[in-house]
Parts: sequence; structure tokens; C-alpha cells
Amino acid sequence: MKSKNCPEQLKDKIAVITGGSSGIGLATAKLFVGQGAHVYITGRRKAELDKAKAAIGNNVTAVQATSPTWTTSTAYSKSSAPRRR
Repeated sequence: MKSKNCPEQLKDKIAVITGGSSGIGLATAKLFVGQGAHVYITGRRKAELDKAKAAIGNNVTAVQATSPTWTTSTAYSKSSAPRRR
């Protein structure tokens, strides 16, 4: 998908987009590829990454990335959240 506004503005550039399998991340990846960049998208779910890669087309690499020992719920659990005074 070529961008009409800034064709080839990002030619020969590389972008890494976390959460690139949906929402703003996916839209940004499409835009950057349309402007000539090669984009790496990351996400946790392989099926969603595969769909995003197909939707974006060329110049995209999907990378499944997870952290088995740390999650958002762990970081912000009730016991570890900052206490208000």
C-alpha cells in the first residue's frame, strides 16, 4: 500500500513497531511500509501477527515476542502498586 502524501519518504529506513498486529500499531506499520520502510512488527499472538502481515503486504517481518516471567498484571498487582498517602 503506497502512501499518496509522502511516497518513498522512508525509503531504506527500518522501523520496529511493538503491538503492530492491531489498532494504531497496525495502522502505523501500513503507513510506514507505504512510505518505503521495512517494518518489523511485534506481538504476542502468532495468529494475529500472521493476519497483520498479510494485511500489510510486502516489506514487513512479524516477530512473536513474549515475556514469560513478567506481565502487566504482575507489574501492577495490588501488592506492588505504589501506595497513595
